[in-house]
Amino acid sequence: MDDMNKIEIVSDGSRLMSYTEHERIRRNRRLGIGIAVVLVVISLFLAYWFRSFNSYEEIRYTQNTEGNGTRYEVFLQGYLKYSKDGISYLSQKDEVQWTEAFTMGKPLVVSNGQYAVAADMDGNLVHLFDRNGKVGEFSMTHPIKKILLAKQGVFCVVLDGMNENYIRLFDTKGVMLAEIKTKIENNGYPMAVALSSDASKLVASYYRVDGIDSQNIVSFYNFGEGGKGQSGNLVGTYQMDNMLIPKVAFTDDDTVYVVGDSRMLVYDVKDIPKQKKEILYPANPINIFNNEDYIGFTCENPIEEVEAEKAEPYEIYVYTKNGNLLKHFGAAAVYDNVKMIDNLIAGFTGNVCSIIRTNGMEMFYCDMGKNIVDILPTNSRTEFLFVYSESSARIRLENIVKLAEDTETVEIEE
Repeated sequence: MDDMNKIEIVSDGSRLMSYTEHERIRRNRRLGIGIAVVLVVISLFLAYWFRSFNSYEEIRYTQNTEGNGTRYEVFLQGYLKYSKDGISYLSQKDEVQWTEAFTMGKPLVVSNGQYAVAADMDGNLVHLFDRNGKVGEFSMTHPIKKILLAKQGVFCVVLDGMNENYIRLFDTKGVMLAEIKTKIENNGYPMAVALSSDASKLVASYYRVDGIDSQNIVSFYNFGEGGKGQSGNLVGTYQMDNMLIPKVAFTDDDTVYVVGDSRMLVYDVKDIPKQKKEILYPANPINIFNNEDYIGFTCENPIEEVEAEKAEPYEIYVYTKNGNLLKHFGAAAVYDNVKMIDNLIAGFTGNVCSIIRTNGMEMFYCDMGKNIVDILPTNSRTEFLFVYSESSARIRLENIVKLAEDTETVEIEE
């Protein structure tokens, strides 16, 4: 009786293993399908994000009634449009937010953060603006040679005296915060000056002639804690032998590029300046371009490599703000004007322009049919503001696919 009440459980091992194997196969299949879908999505995204364009649509066109001297500067969510007679703040849709009149012989506008400054180069007037209009108007004691602006509205002017030069910093009310006075016979002429975005640091390149010899001196100034106790806030001076330095630039508040004609030097300027990188040019640089994130230059490739079709005529080198090589790639042409627009390199000469990504892919090439003065970004990565000699136009990049020779074309909407 007891035997009849016993329940015997028999484990079919082969059946259990078969079921487990089946689940494993199903799980791997689902994983494989998921990975394939992700790869397809990534491929489509990359193809879309890094696509090239062969045409454009002119969305908005503006004739410059102010004359050929009209220029634009990116400011906040729009643009500053300026000429010798005044300045206007425009939205992305060309709606006028405010207008201020002035008379300048050679106006230059620089913007940074919430502020913009207009200076009469070789004149004496400086106007400071914010999103609501003019903040102040200031007269300098000597002709203005350079103008720089920090994010909080502190501006720096380089003034040209008879036998001496002045580098002066002013706050938004026109109060002078600091002055660097240099005599041309002793210190040289300030060829290039850069101001950090927080106005706490400044670097200047001076060119000095001593008889038949010439020298380039780079001086670093710190107006914050790092410069306390230092005479004139000077925290470092370096003589650069056999090198002309026409450009200095901050990539962030603690990093400076000293751009020479034979090499570039990268300095850490958090406190006392320290050289952390040296970048040698493979050949003489034709043009140099930079923004807060990148710096780059164009060089000619060796003629024998070009003739053997081993290289393009030119090579573009792009470095990160810390001095690390990001990419270098060949280019068929060189342009008179080259600038960074976010992570794009824009080059233009006359009517022709090229927009290249930092990975070397050409995004857009076109003969615009008009003399290009400038190319500016918009709030869309496929739209740009083209400034011409007598007009400006907002354009949208497009692709036009030809179905047949000399027949209908089909526009692909982006």
